Amino acid sequence: MLIYEVTLTEEERDQLKALIQKGGKGYRIKHAQILLKLDRIPENSEWTYEWIKSAYRVVDATIAGVAKRFVTEGLEAALGRKKQENYHRKVTGDVEARMVAIACSDPPTGRSAWTMQLIADELISLEVVDYITDSSVCDTLKKMNLKPWQAKEWCIPEASPEFVSKMEDILDVYQRPYNPLYPVACLDEMCRQLILETRIPRTPDHPEKVDSVYVRNGVANVYNWIGQNFTARHLPTLQDIYE
Repeated sequence: MLIYEVTLTEEERDQLKALIQKGGKGYRIKHAQILLKLDRIPENSEWTYEWIKSAYRVVDATIAGVAKRFVTEGLEAALGRKKQENYHRKVTGDVEARMVAIACSDPPTGRSAWTMQLIADELISLEVVDYITDSSVCDTLKKMNLKPWQAKEWCIPEASPEFVSKMEDILDVYQRPYNPLYPVACLDEMCRQLILETRIPRTPDHPEKVDSVYVRNGVANVYNWIGQNFTARHLPTLQDIYE
């Protein structure tokens, strides 16, 4: 069985204690209590899974899930509930596509925008589904970040000669002919939680070993580079990035 060791910082302990004292959703309070008892400090040496199960009336899977989410995703994820993966979807991809098409079309006569109930009624009227609720429509559109009842506006600053000159410099980049010595690349950045195997000795003369005990090991920024015929030799250094 994989074991995820919980090691809280003093700040995290204070945050969990404050959450328990303040109150809130029951499962968040219980997860905070579990984390405090899983914390690898001398005061918790006698707190086994069996003791935690008995004290907080939970099962092994709940305790293990809280520990795993803390190590792999962080404190806030551990306080939340397990994400439901591979859940049976009542709304299929075809229904989603028709729903989006309706939401992006002109609203019915006399209406300024599509409501969730109007979209649900339209899906039923078109015989896309036999029955669907407005809450299911809302959840589906929310997942796809579609909000047909909202209107967004954006504007650019006054197009002064300096602004136009800088914009033309940017647009010129996309018009450059392909040159393998000077490829055009896009940069993206993401933050990732790191985990560490604590008990495996690393020796080059032995086969690779995989540990079953993991602890948090900070976070790291991952830079992604995308470009046509782009290879590692084109990668700049961090100094180049920040210059």
